[in-house]
Amino acid sequence: MPVTGSGYADAGIASWGCIGHFGKVRPAMRVFLRVCHHRILVMIAWVYLFIAIGLEVVGTVSLKFSNGFTDWRFSVITLVVYGLSFWVLSLTLRVIPIGTAYAVWAGLGTAAIAVIGLVFFKEPMTVMKGVFLLMIIGGVVGLKAISSES
Repeated sequence: MPVTGSGYADAGIASWGCIGHFGKVRPAMRVFLRVCHHRILVMIAWVYLFIAIGLEVVGTVSLKFSNGFTDWRFSVITLVVYGLSFWVLSLTLRVIPIGTAYAVWAGLGTAAIAVIGLVFFKEPMTVMKGVFLLMIIGGVVGLKAISSES
């Protein structure tokens, strides 16, 4: 039986997070649940954004293998995966501001493709290319840091 009078325990909610309630929710607890629900939505939106980035990277790599859309298998994969990427990106725009979401999507996708090009396709890496990739990643980290308030 939960200890009464703690505010959290009366509603069956631990002080470290929201796990549901076992009875009448007080007005103060409604605010807490609303805030907790919003934080969960924001976290899910960020997970969706990273899924969209992964799909975009798969689409770009399959675009390279399609040889200018001459190989129909990779052409179909490219179109389907890019479509899925845009769809999942659109889901994130319900919660994350469009400027932040698109900047993170494009920036991390670009950085990931540059690293894949370096590792798997033996593309050259110069010092300046490395510096600019680090700047992209730093910008994405900064955007994530300031957007955690939303």
